[in-house]
This record gives sequence, structure tokens and C-alpha cells, in this order.
Amino acid sequence: MLLAHVPLAPFKRLLGTFLTAVVIRRRRSPHPQPPSDAAFTAVGAASGPGSALLGSVGPMTAPFFLAKGLTHGAYIGTEAARALTLHLAKTTAYGAATCSPRGC
Repeated sequence: MLLAHVPLAPFKRLLGTFLTAVVIRRRRSPHPQPPSDAAFTAVGAASGPGSALLGSVGPMTAPFFLAKGLTHGAYIGTEAARALTLHLAKTTAYGAATCSPRGC
């Protein structure tokens, strides 16, 4: 219920700012340091609510996978596994939220 009432405009601006910062950073440093496991944990923690609010977080997670050195099939497969896991979790959460003790 909380996510249904959150104003989206600030989150859209934040996403736009993030994507702009990623482009600028990649232009200044074309070979960034690979992100740590802790950074991936933070990205994963942010991608769940981000997906619920904005619908798609692929552009938010892609820079981290690419900076880790994933290319071609490894990148596509990892991104697909991330998206599948995220959407299964969302489907489960949304399904649980719409069911009551008396039935769905």
C-alpha cells in the first residue's frame, strides 16, 4: 500500500540523475574499478523497491554488471536471471497482497 501512494516524480528525477552521472563517469573513466560484492548487495536492495516504483531497473543495474566485466552472453544471461528473480519475487508479493484469509 505504501508504494501505491508514493509520489513518483522525485524517484524519476533521481533515476535520471543517476543515469546521467553514470554516463559522465563512464566518459571520464572508461575502465572503472569492478564493484565490490557489497556494492552488488546495495544495488540488489535498491532494485526491488526501484522496480516496484519505476517498473524497470535494468538501466540502473546494467552499469554495475558491465563494470564487473560481464560481456556478451554472460551479461545477457546474468541480466535475464536478475530480471526473472526480481519478477518472481514481485509476482509472489503482489499475489500475497491481493489474497485475503477468505481466499483470492
